[in-house]
Amino acid sequence: ASWLGALRLFFAHLAGRGVIRENAGAAIVIPKLPDRLPKKILTQEEIDRIMAAPDLATAMGLRDRAILEMLYSTALRRAEMTALCVLDVDLAGGMVRVNHGKGGKDRVAPMGKAACDAVKKYLVRARKGWTSNACQESALWLGSRPPHLPLSKIMLGSVVRDAAKAAGLARPISPHVFRHSCATHMVQGGSNIALVQQLEQKGFTYRTGD
Repeated sequence: ASWLGALRLFFAHLAGRGVIRENAGAAIVIPKLPDRLPKKILTQEEIDRIMAAPDLATAMGLRDRAILEMLYSTALRRAEMTALCVLDVDLAGGMVRVNHGKGGKDRVAPMGKAACDAVKKYLVRARKGWTSNACQESALWLGSRPPHLPLSKIMLGSVVRDAAKAAGLARPISPHVFRHSCATHMVQGGSNIALVQQLEQKGFTYRTGD
């Protein structure tokens, strides 16, 4: 964003000297960067290793893979993830509805194909066997052990840390790191940084497939 500030100053200088009639730089918006960023952003190779860590032959592994895929694809916050209900997820449309997100605002976040596929497998092969009644529990993410209560924020954080540890990463990894890693990868892929920062607040998708 520093070069945008310099550009605004340059236009202001030209307008002050009468070189140009109007200060075109006044229309330049400088995006506000987050105050704090994780010290270590995950590489794409590390993301792939973490995604491959859960054992997909088990119900818990299917759940954990779905959680990881959705976190990375949508950039939802940990509290937003644990507050999701089954009806909040639109797999056909590739969307997830976030109710009372940051600032108490509702929004819709796009979700990539890999995340949609992983969530669908979790719902059919894991979660369905954890609830005797389809209306028994509305929460999307359930614990793998009876009585299969809704996943807490602490438990969701453990899913990420355990997967990172199983992937051989020595440093602790949190859901917050997933959010910013996705944003960083989008910028590295050529996405507009101001747009990415805006999408990061509202939810975005990066990972489209395996």
